[in-house]
Amino acid sequence: MNSVDLARLTRGIWIDPPAPDWRPRALCFEKDWVPGSLVIPKGQPFRHGIDVAQIDPAELATCVLLVTEHVQASSARQLVVPSIDEAVAALAGAARDRYAGTICAVTGSVGKSSTCHLLSHALEQWGTGNRLRPGANTAAGAVAQIVNLDAEHYAVIEMSVGEGLRHASSVVRPHLAVLTAISPAHLTYAGPLPRLAQLKASIFTGLSRDGVAILNRDIPFYDDVQAVARSHTDTLVTYGDHDDADVRLLGFDSKKRRVDADVLGDRVRYRLGTDGRHMAVNSLAVLAALKMMGLDYRKGAARMAETRPLVQRGVSYAASVSGKRVTLIDDSHNANPASMMAAFQLIGSQPVKRKGRRVLVLADMLELGSEETAYHVQLAVPIARAGIDRVHVMGELMAKLWDALPAPLRGQRCETTDELREVIQDDVENGDVILFKGSHSNRLWDVVKTLRGLGT
Repeated sequence: MNSVDLARLTRGIWIDPPAPDWRPRALCFEKDWVPGSLVIPKGQPFRHGIDVAQIDPAELATCVLLVTEHVQASSARQLVVPSIDEAVAALAGAARDRYAGTICAVTGSVGKSSTCHLLSHALEQWGTGNRLRPGANTAAGAVAQIVNLDAEHYAVIEMSVGEGLRHASSVVRPHLAVLTAISPAHLTYAGPLPRLAQLKASIFTGLSRDGVAILNRDIPFYDDVQAVARSHTDTLVTYGDHDDADVRLLGFDSKKRRVDADVLGDRVRYRLGTDGRHMAVNSLAVLAALKMMGLDYRKGAARMAETRPLVQRGVSYAASVSGKRVTLIDDSHNANPASMMAAFQLIGSQPVKRKGRRVLVLADMLELGSEETAYHVQLAVPIARAGIDRVHVMGELMAKLWDALPAPLRGQRCETTDELREVIQDDVENGDVILFKGSHSNRLWDVVKTLRGLGT
């Protein structure tokens, strides 16, 4: 797409136009960028953007800024458009028309990033794929990723919930769409759970009749969600624990990370490279996708033994804290009731050595709406059943959980990450397994980093 095409598609006006045959190497809208690109700078009316002040002026001069108003004192050429969102959607539509590969879109309250990670890794043996961008999973970010598709054989696009999900799906036009879970998350913005289910189901609206909807059979409001899927495609494949699931979990050995599954009547056994029963369930969605792509899902299953957890999503570290040898499990990327349950199962399955204990370090789950206190208090029972020995908490909401815990499990209530770190350092015992979980803005990941001796 040359500079003339760019202006036409985006209804833009050039400020110091490049040569007519200039072609952008990519659309850059996050931290990373490449010279010679079309760049969306921070401060524009768009969900994502790059701080161009951090780019060397000589390199910036090779780029074009996509803006709604002329930016003074910039060395880059500029394309001034009426709307960034509309311009990106137009570019994405043109790119999607050209794209000859297979697109799989993934959404869900939990599990979407890990499912994308597993699927992308499995697909590597059959060709090239896009670069995963979990941080750009908004509707705007998903659409922007389509602009950069070229000759890749496969593209896996993560999408978060929001009013823009339906529009994003219509632009992305996935060949396969996966819905991993529906659980309380982002309710402050999405509304009550039934409305969240409808919003998540809108990922299926971009499918054609010959597309494939892949749906977790165990979700709440399944009947409503599957009705949306069936109204847009003729093919629905389900997965999960449910007896009626097309791809069903038959068993999971947490010590060996071994999965037994039934894939549309065929039994398969494979190992995962990551801990947790929730990852076994996520892997079923991958098998369903591979099967519906016409690929050898057994080869894909074998590849999943090589995967490792994403940063802050259940990564284990051996560490020395206050002279004691411990295992730190960083699961601090985000939190909602469903991901908390997965975390409790994860730490409950971890072996402890000698006098070691299973210790939870929890911070508030945010954006849960009017029932936020109840969602926190309700965690007390599954914690008590999970084989946890001690629970330290931070935040007003987790303090309510602390009050509901059996007295022997109560560790310390803290108000800051510094206080929490000191509590852990004072309380730690040799052989402890300590799992950290909370919404990202609580910065528990910073506590993990400090305890590992990596600074802040």
